[in-house]
Amino acid sequence: MLDVQERLVREKIVVVVRTDSFEEAQQISETMIEVGIKMIEVTMTVPEAPALIGLLKEKYQADVLVGAGTIATKEEATACFNNKADFLVSPYLIDEVAEAGQALGIPVFSGAMSMKEVAATQKYQNSLVKIFPANIVGAPFLKAVKSVIPSVQLMPTGGVNEKNILDWFEAGADCVGIGSDLVRIYRKDGVTGLKAYGQQLQEILASAVHD
Repeated sequence: MLDVQERLVREKIVVVVRTDSFEEAQQISETMIEVGIKMIEVTMTVPEAPALIGLLKEKYQADVLVGAGTIATKEEATACFNNKADFLVSPYLIDEVAEAGQALGIPVFSGAMSMKEVAATQKYQNSLVKIFPANIVGAPFLKAVKSVIPSVQLMPTGGVNEKNILDWFEAGADCVGIGSDLVRIYRKDGVTGLKAYGQQLQEILASAVHD
């Protein structure tokens, strides 16, 4: 059985759900799962985020990985773990979150936006690092990190979309987090628009694999 990190890298796309509505977050998550994107990160900006994580895990079980994003404290880490979160993501390296993850036995993927910050995450043996905000550091940064720390796996998040997703993979991304457009598309075009967007992302990746 693949572990969490292996599944994230295999699936390539992590849906990052960031909204101020529980119902909206649930609809976005379930719509993207329906079109075949089965890696979900529910951020703590979602009201009752741990409860939504628990709801999604109960409904989809092991078929879908559901993580918790924007984790800033060990209390948040514990609450999400207790609701069956598969992984935790922090916007930058937060020692108490990384230590809580180790104590609980749940992967923690920390954010970084400099070579020093990427290197700092390695003391917790987290070989997958979230590059955030990706649109600020740019794709060349990923190439630089890979050349210096080849063992690290990178997940750029922030500004990744259908127009540039392949650029990130060409630069060395192992998987990507996509979220900034999801709420906008859902509010404008509803479930139909969101499904079309999810399908488009998968088609872009599939075409690149077969080229």
